[in-house]
Amino acid sequence: MPARPSTLAQQAEGSRSATIALKEFWQRRRLLLLSAVLFAGTLLLYGPVVSHQFINLDDDQYVTRNPHVTAGLTAEGFRWAFHTFEMGNWHPLAWLSHMLDCSIFGLNPAGHHYSSVLLHALNAVLLFLLFARATGAVGCSFVVAALFAVHPLNVESVAWVAERKTLISTLFTFLTFGAYGSDELIETNLGEAYNAAGQAEEALRHFKIAKALDPHCYLALYNIGSYLVEHGRPAESIPEFQAAIQYSGSRQNTLFAHANLGEAYLLLGENAQAERAFAGALRLDPNSFVALLGRGQALLRMKRYSEAETEFARALLGRPQPELFYLLGVALEGEQRFDLALEAYTQALRLAPGMPPAQARLSELQKRTPPASGPAR
Repeated sequence: MPARPSTLAQQAEGSRSATIALKEFWQRRRLLLLSAVLFAGTLLLYGPVVSHQFINLDDDQYVTRNPHVTAGLTAEGFRWAFHTFEMGNWHPLAWLSHMLDCSIFGLNPAGHHYSSVLLHALNAVLLFLLFARATGAVGCSFVVAALFAVHPLNVESVAWVAERKTLISTLFTFLTFGAYGSDELIETNLGEAYNAAGQAEEALRHFKIAKALDPHCYLALYNIGSYLVEHGRPAESIPEFQAAIQYSGSRQNTLFAHANLGEAYLLLGENAQAERAFAGALRLDPNSFVALLGRGQALLRMKRYSEAETEFARALLGRPQPELFYLLGVALEGEQRFDLALEAYTQALRLAPGMPPAQARLSELQKRTPPASGPAR
């Protein structure tokens, strides 16, 4: 029965798909349940404000004595809301929400207060869903959103009718994050979080997902390349950094990608390519320490000693480090400027006593340099 293996594979695949679908169903149910608990809990917590009155601090100017608002939602009120700077602000949606309340509740303060409570409860749920989607940590996200809901700093915005504008701006801020928080951005953020926690392999997995979702995602490309260099795979990192340069989106990002590309080429011994990459970084920032050091090393390996000396000297202006004095000495020695090379090695040892390569070069140079005639000129 030759068809049997295929049938069994299809059954296994169907079973796996059913399991995944069931898991997703219960995950959605969990989110819905926790959202309902958060929403209801916030309404319960702030319920007492419904019994409060309007206050004379701005509530009268925003609502009770503002004829544009007390008239409710009208065509004239709609036009006014988008053109007025009354109370020193331009917030048409806040005005429209007050007008809607007047249309529904008149000047009964209970209705106006209840609208504010509803908005705050909605904001808490949106915050929960945002964090849950971004991190996958549903429990922690619920705790964060609950703390936001009950935090005393939010009491004024909820209990004071005139502060409706804060609730509405918060609502649209969260909605904007939700709209902007595309899947690749979420995956990139997760990757960076795992990177910061020292979990490089898990970070790489999220960066690869982000790249699959958006092949032009600079952060994903850059971080994948950085991982590959750090884990001894520089050849694989090169196309990642090249793509990162293409889709960098900013001068600073381009600089970083050029510098890392140069480092990858250096590790591979492709010195001419490395020199070009670092030169690209220096075109963006002529004082970039990393680029000066990298280009100097590439030039030194290609025995272009004079150019290497220039780069090391420029780098030393910003960071007088012993390693740089050592490299400067090697470049000067290559130019047969032995007196200056001796000074550079001596300076390296002054900053880092016993530095083995500098000590070895200095000793060798002292043996080869005739003391009577002095260094060759």
